[in-house]
Formats: sequence, C-alpha cells, structure tokens
Amino acid sequence: AHSPLGNYLTSYIINPIRALKYPYPLVIVIDGLDQWPSCDALLKEFEHIPLPTPVKFILTSRFSHAIERALACVVHRPYPLPLASQELIERYFDHHFDQQGIDWRGHKPNERKIGKLACLADGLLIWAATVRSLVLRPPQGKLPHHMIDEIIMSGEEVASSTRLEQLYCGALAGLLNQESASESKYIQRMVEKFLGAIMVLQGMLSVSDFAHLSDIPESSVRLIHGHLAALRLRGDFDSNLIGPAITSYHASFLQYLQHGEGVESSVPLLFCYIRPNDHHLALGTSCLSLLKKLLRSYRGQHCPASQLLGLDQYIVQYWPLHLSEGTDRTKSLADTSLADLTSAKFFHWSTLFVSLVLPESSDKDLEFNNGSSLAEILYHLAMLIEDKGPGTLFDHLYCLEICGRLKPGVVQTWITLGDVYDKVYEAGKDPHNLDQEILVLCKALEVLTESGIESPSEGVAAISSKHEVLALIGDALCTRFQQYGRQADLDEAILKHQEALELRPSGHPDRSVSLNNLANALQIRFNQSGRQADLDEAILMHQEALELCPSGHP
Repeated sequence: AHSPLGNYLTSYIINPIRALKYPYPLVIVIDGLDQWPSCDALLKEFEHIPLPTPVKFILTSRFSHAIERALACVVHRPYPLPLASQELIERYFDHHFDQQGIDWRGHKPNERKIGKLACLADGLLIWAATVRSLVLRPPQGKLPHHMIDEIIMSGEEVASSTRLEQLYCGALAGLLNQESASESKYIQRMVEKFLGAIMVLQGMLSVSDFAHLSDIPESSVRLIHGHLAALRLRGDFDSNLIGPAITSYHASFLQYLQHGEGVESSVPLLFCYIRPNDHHLALGTSCLSLLKKLLRSYRGQHCPASQLLGLDQYIVQYWPLHLSEGTDRTKSLADTSLADLTSAKFFHWSTLFVSLVLPESSDKDLEFNNGSSLAEILYHLAMLIEDKGPGTLFDHLYCLEICGRLKPGVVQTWITLGDVYDKVYEAGKDPHNLDQEILVLCKALEVLTESGIESPSEGVAAISSKHEVLALIGDALCTRFQQYGRQADLDEAILKHQEALELRPSGHPDRSVSLNNLANALQIRFNQSGRQADLDEAILMHQEALELCPSGHP
C-alpha cells in the first residue's frame, strides 16, 4: 500500500524547505485547480501542515463549491482575481502579433482593431489566448487578417457571456465547410467521433494507431488533428501524437463540448454534444475487437508484454476501463466482443495485462483450473494486483467492474468493489467515488435480497453478508452526509444501521459494533436537529455496547 498524500507533502516539500532555515517563507503557485478533478485530496492535507509553515501556497481557480468545502478548515485568504484590464490585453495582442512571425501580408491589425479585440475579450485572457492561437494557426484557406475581421464581426453580434463558446463554435465550423452537403455531414460525424475519443483517451498514440482505435480514416484524423491545433493551448502543436484532451485543450472547451451551457440562443449547434460514456463504449468495443486479432497473431502469442508498443499495449491495458465506463452495471456484456473470447485466450490476455501493470509478477501467480470462467479469471486478477501501489488501484477497480457485469449474482464481487471505491474516495475525496461506493453496496444488498436460500449454511452466510453490507452502506451514507449535508443520507444511514442491528441479535459477536454505529449516527442527527429522542436512544445504545465489552477490552 502507498503512503498517504500528506506524508509525501511533508517529506518532499515541507521538511526540505524547513531545513533550509530561510528567514522568510517560500512561495509555491498551484494554478488551475478547477482543472484538477482530485485536487480536494491535496487541499485537505493543508489542514495538517504545522504552523508556522516554511512555505506559502498561492492557489488559482475558477469558482468551485468543492474547492471551497475542501478549504473550509484551512487557514487561507480568498482574493477574487480582477478581470484583465483593456490595456493589459492590448499589450498581450501587440506582443504576440509581433513575436509569432505571422504572415500578415501587409494587413497587420492596427491600433483600432487591437482595441476592438481587447474590448471583445471583456477581461478574459483565455479568450485572448484562443484568438492568438486561431490567428497563429488559421484554418486551411484562411489568412490571419481575415480571421481577425471574422472574429471582430462575429464577436460584436453575441453577448459577452457567450463569446468564448462562439470562438470554439467558429473554429469547429471551419472543419465543416466542405464542397457538398454529404461531405460536410461525413466530416461532422468524424469530428464528433474524434472529439469524443480524445476526451476519454488514456494515453498518447500515434495518428495511425489512433485512427485504428477510433475507427476514423487516417486522412480524416490528420485533417481534424491539424485543424484543431488552433484550439490547443498546450503540448507540441505539430506533433503526430494524439493524447487525452485534458492535456492539450482548455477546460472551458471541453465543457462546451459536453454541455454547451449558455450557447443555445446565440451559437448554432454543430453536432450532438459529447457524451463520454458513449465514446468509452466505442473505444472499449474497438479495443476488444483489436485484442482478439492481437491474441491470434504471432506477435500476440510470442512477444512478452514489455515488447508490446503503441496500440497493442493500449488495448491490453485499457479495455477494462473503457468497457466499465461505457456500460451500465445492470446490462449484460453478452453482446460485446468479450463474449467471443475463450478462457484460454482470456488467460493469455491476463498474463500480458499483469506484466504491464505489475512487472514484478510471475506467470505462476496466474495459475487457474481448467475451465475457469472469464469472471473467475478477472476476480483472481483483481485480487492479485490489489494494494500493489497507487498505479494499480484503478486497474483493480475496473477488473472488478467487468467481473460484476459478467456474474452479477456474486455478492462478494460487489462487496469487494465497494471497498475499492472507498479507498479511491479516501485517496482523492471525489464525491463521484463515494456515490459509486454506495451504489455498488446497494447492488450487493439487492443480490442478497433477491437470491434464494437453498440450505441452512447458505442462509447463515447470506444473513452474515447482509448485516455486513447494511453496516457498510450506513457508514458510507454517514460519510456523504458529513461531507455534503444531505439530510436524507443521514436518515437512510440510521435505517440501514437499524436493519443491521436487527440481524445481529443478543449474543452475536458483532452486536456491539452495530450498537455503536447506530448510536454515532443518532448522535450526529441530534447535533443537527436537536431531537432529544435521538440523544436518549444514542446513550442507551452506547450503554448496551459497553456492557457487551468484557473487562479489559481495549
């Protein structure tokens, strides 16, 4: 298991800086917190840095309730950043239009046009940066000064709140200006597939490999990738590698693609907004189809995982992630290419997969009985890579997700998956993972409730699992209440702990645990609502739990 994030923060930042014994604190700037989904985990650790601290952090972010909550117990001073001034943005344009070596062909923007651009920016540097990028890399057939004129004309026609989205829309529209309607519709479909694919892509691929994975002709990939260079704010703009969208594009562009917030009235809709789950499914299906071909090939049968490169390595490692994110837990995987893999082929994939995510493992760790099902292989694989480091946590999770879809009636899979989501939540404090923990534990409870009990021994096991699951759900709901304050979560947590207690009658070894769980939840509700009955009941529960603990119990 890996160390908590706070240990790394203390060992590699705080203590080394403290050892320098400077008479003043050093400053560390962390920019764009809102573009980091798991920033909550780091912010929570700031609470535990001992004062006085040898370092000061300057954090920049767009407004976020989640970031505000994470900083609630941290000593900090919020400073609303003012919008960039007209003069600053004019100087920004002057500098970049002079320095970038743009071929203006005698039509470099004069002071009046630069003033208009700065006015349209309305204080947003990201708007100015996007204009600079579009002018530096104009769509094919357009000249830089024509781009300036179009941006000024179209910008004056829309409200300031939608000008950034309007820039994005205009850049995408340039791709769709084809000679015929059929060509335009074709490119529109390819652009949508391209954008959806890069939004869920997990690593860097060559243009050729990306084309195979996304099922887009390579010529179309090159056309779209080259055109969208104007919207990329980071990375190598002339690279033949394609990576995850978040590494190259601004978060506002990705939000525009997914939601289109605020653009319906003034910015035309070019294609359906991107739904990541759909594109996860498309890439997952493609990965499985390519995996079958790889496992039949000489390369797939004889090359060790260390010699797999590019697309081969990608499909081996990431198909579980894409298929998990792209499918619902309630639906069967029978209609996917997964159903066509034999146990022998699946086992061979597992040896390649483990070698990639856990290079120190041995094939002996992956021995199975003849006839092991795909779900059994996956579950064993998940247990093998459990707690082997932070890099394997999500691989562990996605193997269990697929296992649950293949055999949804195995309650232990859902219980184990709930435990993994709990670890992921504790590591990053992302509320999505806490929600998923509750959902998969509720799935375990559903399986237990719906399964028939065919023998006394099975009945005992089912009841034992049921009170365990009820207690876990109650704990997770309490955590969610304490984080986000939804009263319904606390009320439901109390009900679940009451049900668990009923299944742990007098004489049950875990009865004291349930008594304390219920008492703690009731005390939380008393603190919130002031209901005396909750406090009285909590005291009785704690008293009974105390009586069940023998003398000398820790």
